[in-house]
Amino acid sequence: MVAGKGTSDAPSLPSKLSFELRPQTSDGEAIVAARANGVTIGLALVDIPLCERAKLRSIVVDRGFRGRGVAQGLLAFVEEHLRGRGTRRIEAVYETGLAPDTVLSHILKKAGWTGASAATQILHISGRIVQAPWMRTPLPAGCEVFAWSQLTAPEAADLAAQPWYPEPLGPFPDEAPDPLCSVGIRHDGQVVGWMLTHRVRPGLMRYSRLFVRPGHRARVCGVVLIAAAIRRQPRVEIEGGMFCVSAANLPMLRIVARRIAPYIERKTELICASKDLVHRPEAVT
Repeated sequence: MVAGKGTSDAPSLPSKLSFELRPQTSDGEAIVAARANGVTIGLALVDIPLCERAKLRSIVVDRGFRGRGVAQGLLAFVEEHLRGRGTRRIEAVYETGLAPDTVLSHILKKAGWTGASAATQILHISGRIVQAPWMRTPLPAGCEVFAWSQLTAPEAADLAAQPWYPEPLGPFPDEAPDPLCSVGIRHDGQVVGWMLTHRVRPGLMRYSRLFVRPGHRARVCGVVLIAAAIRRQPRVEIEGGMFCVSAANLPMLRIVARRIAPYIERKTELICASKDLVHRPEAVT
């Protein structure tokens, strides 16, 4: 999402500011345009699925008209259109810095959106992390780290049938893990954990899913898996890493605070906000 403050020499907002909904695409995306004197000065992109929940993807306003209510008008138009369709709720997830007073957060709050809270921290890590002392943490007895590409078909079938991991941290994400830096760990021949990675672009790896099976965490710590994955970076010409850590993932947040914090170069957050578009009557007792 993009939004910004106006400047002192910004032009005045025309009295005849109009909004128009452009045709919806086949995948449910719709564009709302703000126009002044026949010129488009702002756009809002929104996903409008068949269900009762929509998602605001972005709001962009021409730099010369920022801070003059265009973004607020776009948002109001989107909300009114969705109400007419019977949509009950609109949500937004956007990346921002850690400062709580960002422009977009202010726009949403002013429009009555609630629950603007950090959902995920995005941590950009220096390549210096390969020199961290904990990179040499020894493997526990009876354990072996293996490249995730070497997971056998019987092991994959067994993991798929297991109930002991949460789906968001499971071993089979929709996006195939990077085969060179993703690792698993076996204890006494049984797979009990993994650190799955995804290549964001050349030179940058995202460390996406870390999980160790309950009952094995006293023996197998997540640091061992993180270290094993990061040590593979130089071999495949990866210079930096990125961790996406849910605010609800307390074990990983502790690892970040104790081990990773000295190597963080940049930190941002994914913020979640939402608004109910249809009044929900209070329950009668």
